[in-house]
Amino acid sequence: MKKKRIIYLLILVMVLIGCSLGGSPASQSTSTSCTVNSDCSAGQICQNGSCTTINNVTLNTPSNLTATVISCQEVDLSWSSVNGATGYYIFRNSNKLGSSTTVTYNDTSTSENASYSYTVQAYNSTGTSQVTAPVQVTTPACSTSGPPSTPSAPSTSSPTCSSLVVSWSGVTGASSYKLFRNGTQIATPSSSPYADTGLSANTTYSYTVEACNSGGCSSQSASGSGSTTGIPGIPSAPSTSSPTCSSLVVSWGGVTGASSYKLFRNGTQIATPSSSPYTDSGLTANTTYSYSIEGCNSCGCSSQSASGSGSTTGIPGIPSAPSTSSPTCSSLVVSWSGVTGASSYKLFRNGTQIATPSSSPYADTGLNGSTSYSYTIEACNSCGCSSLSSAGIGSTTGVPGTPFTPIVGSPTCNSLNISWNGVTGASNYLLDRDGSQIANTSNTFYSDSGLGQNTTHSYTVAACNSCGCSSNSGAASGTTSGTPGTPGTPSASPSCSTVNLSWSSVSGASSYNVYRNGSQIGSTSSTSYSDSGLSNNTTYTYSISACSSCGCSSQSGGKSVTTSCTPTERITNGSFSSGTSGWTLVGDFWAGTNLPNYRTSPGYAAGGVDSTGVPKNSAYGYMYQDVPIPSNATSATLSFWYNVTSQDSTTTPYDVLSLFIEDTSGNILATAATLSNVNQTTLGFYQQASYNVTSYKGQTIRIFFLATTDASYTSTFRIDDVSLMSDGN
Repeated sequence: MKKKRIIYLLILVMVLIGCSLGGSPASQSTSTSCTVNSDCSAGQICQNGSCTTINNVTLNTPSNLTATVISCQEVDLSWSSVNGATGYYIFRNSNKLGSSTTVTYNDTSTSENASYSYTVQAYNSTGTSQVTAPVQVTTPACSTSGPPSTPSAPSTSSPTCSSLVVSWSGVTGASSYKLFRNGTQIATPSSSPYADTGLSANTTYSYTVEACNSGGCSSQSASGSGSTTGIPGIPSAPSTSSPTCSSLVVSWGGVTGASSYKLFRNGTQIATPSSSPYTDSGLTANTTYSYSIEGCNSCGCSSQSASGSGSTTGIPGIPSAPSTSSPTCSSLVVSWSGVTGASSYKLFRNGTQIATPSSSPYADTGLNGSTSYSYTIEACNSCGCSSLSSAGIGSTTGVPGTPFTPIVGSPTCNSLNISWNGVTGASNYLLDRDGSQIANTSNTFYSDSGLGQNTTHSYTVAACNSCGCSSNSGAASGTTSGTPGTPGTPSASPSCSTVNLSWSSVSGASSYNVYRNGSQIGSTSSTSYSDSGLSNNTTYTYSISACSSCGCSSQSGGKSVTTSCTPTERITNGSFSSGTSGWTLVGDFWAGTNLPNYRTSPGYAAGGVDSTGVPKNSAYGYMYQDVPIPSNATSATLSFWYNVTSQDSTTTPYDVLSLFIEDTSGNILATAATLSNVNQTTLGFYQQASYNVTSYKGQTIRIFFLATTDASYTSTFRIDDVSLMSDGN
């Protein structure tokens, strides 16, 4: 009995020991199928295609153990991960060397020229796996030159969703390299490049590298970064073009990183094109479709884009009624408004199709003259043709109507101008002179030249086009011009050096030649002529001939005339009967008709007086007039009458009146007279003074009277009947 109790106690102890070593009994709970651990719930892993609770996992032995001799002092280990393992034990020469939570381990405690055997064992909270088969390595002798130099920063290329190719420049003396990603060693390649796989999409990674040989490893290089690719961005909304009855061309903007696209019509995928555009065929006519697009690559596809819509075409609409233009005897140009979606048209004349033009207009030929035609049109495309349009009417032309009688005018010695009214439908006109055709012109006028003088001609005109010519119009006559007739004897009006001629006009004359003593002295288009520069008291004989473009007539009868000179008064208002008219008065000078004591008729001028004619002490005033003397004058005399009254003595001059000859700028050319109180006489008794100014012929001289009085006594200088007589003209 006691023996049995001991056996039961031993069994209980063994059960308790088993529980402490193996944990609670396995539940063997499995769930849905899986391919990766993320497919399973928390506390589970994917093992053999099913999600299994971690406590039930049997750890596999690590595989692909490799040992790389980095230097005499380092051997790097790597192996494949074990599903469910939380870490790994590393053994060297059967002795536990350390542990790692990753699938790599760097043994930096080796010696040179030594042989080592490495194994690895996976573990987790439930236990351990079997130990791997050993891997044997031998370290080299340590290099006396030390480790290689530090490599330059690595670079990346050929990005995919899950990989990057890392490259670096080789370092002299390096037998291998350590490659680090984000600070953690990931590989011990013997040379560049290295393909780093199993990365996350759209992620940036930093890489450094060490160069190693039997002398050890260099410092880590500067870092180089690179990014994996990801799912492409969402494309912009697609558009459509080139619609037909059964197809649309769908286009979209390419997306960076996309290698293909998914095209959806009305929400259903219809194609996987590699690029834009895509021709979607087999559609229904006159139907609107909605399109969206996804950009795809090896990482996956983007969300669908916004939609873009397009409509297929159908049978075109009915065209508007055609019109006609440019009619001829045998053709009409038929035009119509284009119809959207039409690729061709059917043209009908009087109900029968005559053409299939691709566009408007269409020249319909071979028609009958003076005939009306009815045209209709259908618009067509690959879907079919519309109904017929309304009809448009057009008429061909015929022979033009007969022109009105032409007009003949503008005669010259050898030409006549003929004009006529245009005729509707005429393209040209035939002009006959005296029954024979002389011109074929598109104008409605014609200049008929090369004719004889004083000849009469008859003209008719016919209107023509491609259909033919009308009958001749009524006849119109015209006569060319000739040499004018001989003028009558001219009239003559002589002066001392000029003869003014006049005569009656002659029909058809455009100018006249003037002859003196048988020699031509001039030509004029008027019926008068002034012959100047002649000698006085000389007889001249004048005659006239009438001229035109045809020539000149014979000379008229002669008119004899003798020049003679008669002096002419050059002073304006010398008697002052018109007050100050013609004169300029400044200061103490007066002129008028309201005071007595004039010479022969009311009016005189006075110096030494105020503006009312009252004598004045300390008076100063002047009066002048500019007078031209003809250049051909033979005599010119300036004269005036004066009456001086004064309170001063008769022996000493105190008050003075001077007469100056000046130019029009006021420069004194001569002193013609000087009077003073010494020349005083009784009131109203006038005396005359004169001065020869012939030497100033051809000039305009200024007749300038200046009067001054002193402060003691007054003097009045009366001036009347101022005259400058000269001949010439």
